[in-house]
Order: sequence, then C-alpha cells, then structure tokens
Amino acid sequence: MLVAGGGVAALEACLFLRAYVTDNDVDIDLLTPNQVFSYRPLSVLESFGGARAWSMPLDRFAADQDVTLVHDALGAVLGPERAIVTTSGVRCPYDLLLVAIGARPTPQLPGAITFRGSADAPLVSRLLDDASDRLRPRIAFAVGPATSWPLPLYELALLTAGELRARGARCEITLVTPEAAPLELFGARASALVAELLEARDVTVIANAEPLSVGEGELRLVDGRSIGADRVVSLPRAAGRFVEGLPHDHEGFIPVDPHGLVDGMGRVYAAGDITTFPFKQGGLATQQADVAASAIGACASALKRISKTYCGRAPMPARNPSGSRSVPIH
Repeated sequence: MLVAGGGVAALEACLFLRAYVTDNDVDIDLLTPNQVFSYRPLSVLESFGGARAWSMPLDRFAADQDVTLVHDALGAVLGPERAIVTTSGVRCPYDLLLVAIGARPTPQLPGAITFRGSADAPLVSRLLDDASDRLRPRIAFAVGPATSWPLPLYELALLTAGELRARGARCEITLVTPEAAPLELFGARASALVAELLEARDVTVIANAEPLSVGEGELRLVDGRSIGADRVVSLPRAAGRFVEGLPHDHEGFIPVDPHGLVDGMGRVYAAGDITTFPFKQGGLATQQADVAASAIGACASALKRISKTYCGRAPMPARNPSGSRSVPIH
C-alpha cells in the first residue's frame, strides 16, 4: 500500500489503515518530500504571541505507526502497470495507491499580504507593529473569489482588531467578501454570531463585494468601487497539481467517486485538497481520507494477500533500460 503525501489527509489515511485494517500482510509506505508535519490551522495565532503551530517529525510518525517513510515525491502514475515514477526518477510498483498530495497555495490578490501559514506569520507581525505606529491605519481583509474556506481570514481580522485595541491603536479594519453575509457557508445562525463578533470589535463588513487588486492606499473591487486601505491581507487560492497519468479537471484537481476511487482507474484513490471537492479544509480532508482508507481496506481484504512479488525489498535499486531506478513499494 502506497500513500503519496505528507499532509493531514495522508497521515489520517495511515492512522485509519493501521487502526481498522487487521491484515498483517498489509505494509504501508508513505511517500513525501517533507520532513515535518505542521498543523496549519493554529498558525494564525503565531503573529499574536501564540506558540508556533504544533508540528511532528514524520520519521517519528512513521516509526509509531509502522509505516515506511520514503523521502521523494509523486511524479507520474503508470496505471496499467500499477507503478509510479517519483520526481527523482525512481519507478515504484504498488498494489494500492492513495494520492493525498494536497493543493498548491498561490496568491490570488495582487499586492496583498497572502497568509498561507506559519511562514507568513512574520509578515502579519510586522503589519501589527506598523499599524501601531500609524495615526489611524486602514487594514482590509479581503476574501478572494477563489477562497473556498474563508474562516482563517475572519480569525485574522478579529485577532488583529483585538491586538491593536490592546495596544491602544486607533484603526479602521474592514472585511471585504463576495459572500452575502459573514461566513454564510456555516449557516444563518453561525453567520449572525460572527457578524456580532465583528461588530463588537469595530470591524466593518462589506458583503457582496469581490476584491480585484491592491493599489496605492486602496483596495479595488470588481464592480469599480475602491476602499481605502494601507495594507490588505488575503488568503491564497488552492491550485491543483497536474500529475501525469491521473485524470484531472482544468485546474489540476482529481475527480473521484464517493469512495475516493479515482475516475477511470483501478486501485488508485485520492483524498483531500487534491480532489475536485470544492471545499479545501483539513477536517474535511481527514473525512475524505477515512472514506478512501475504508475502501482501500476492503479492497486489500478482497485481494487477501498482497503478491509476494512486492513484499521483498532489494538491497539496492536496480536500473531499468530507460535509466530510471525501480524499487518495490507496497
């Protein structure tokens, strides 16, 4: 069994398989270039004096879950051959494959601070320090049209308002969103509660407004309006990853059935942000991983025993005629 990815969906799938698949012949290999797993939702707190987001070395996870960690990345899938080729040129056979490589966070609002996680926490910290030194800073938090999960931006807006108030700074904070109401995807009751929180912290909400770009001292909207803003903060859009050999839509996301099985492919599953599911969020990704892992476990049981061809590990990888290395992966 091969799991490609090092994020929350990939790790959740490994945990599920170890907890619920009792066949001792099932080996799990985790293919990822990452050395560490970081829990990104907590990264919004780092700029406001919170501890760094929780993280864990992947080798520790692998040892704890009896998973073989392979430091490489998915380059291509050879479906008919039940093999992959990694980005370093290694050809690896598999029995069952789960693709959980996530999406690429890319800026969507030119000129704005794009908050992607811990790496961008220092930018927000500098924004707070700069705002404290200004007479009346204007900060806009802009929900871009390609933002499928805007919750972190609302958290940043509320935390910024509270932090600057605690510092005694007078500021104008605006939240601009294409939504009809704040966080409307959570339902009317939750939306009303969030609206009350924003109002209590003097955060002005401009709804039904789609941000376009950031200019000198302003945030431009698609409808031609502009909003005064010295600094603008936005979230990235999730971009797909075009993996050779896998079906994908025009943005690089993988279509799957309700069980996570990749359309048109046998024994290949996908879960998390890399799929065409419109909402990209860690909790939802883990649920998708559980569903896919359950289907994989059922498939593994149906296969009874993984072929002994893939059970042994050669001391040194052999080279095939094309020059790429070939190693067994379960």
